[in-house]
Amino acid sequence: MLGGPGGVASVVRVVHESETCFGYGLYEVRSERVVHGTEYWTTAGAEAPPAWRQQWTE
Repeated sequence: MLGGPGGVASVVRVVHESETCFGYGLYEVRSERVVHGTEYWTTAGAEAPPAWRQQWTE
């Protein structure tokens, strides 16, 4: 988790049985409370990486 004035970002890996999911979240914080958040989730292996990025994948 990374934080700064007014915001926090997190990266999450969830393993459940044989499935692995990854999440990335951006959150706006005011007065020590989360007031807005956006999350992006994907399942490991759900999408093939684009050709330009294949050299950095397993």
